[in-house]
Amino acid sequence: MQRHQATAKALKVVDELLGRSDHDRTYRMLNEVGIDLSSRSPIKRLIDRLDRQLDKLELLLNSKE
Repeated sequence: MQRHQATAKALKVVDELLGRSDHDRTYRMLNEVGIDLSSRSPIKRLIDRLDRQLDKLELLLNSKE
């Protein structure tokens, strides 16, 4: 259930971000939707997610050899 709540929160954040114009996607706006770029957590989470996605891609590519 916790993952579902995290996914729902993430989708809400994306909806709020996309609902704004390009010039309004600022540090302050990200902070308003709960993304604190003054800490390492958001960057670490992004890197971890990209790492997992690259692992999946490597598995797919290796399975086609």
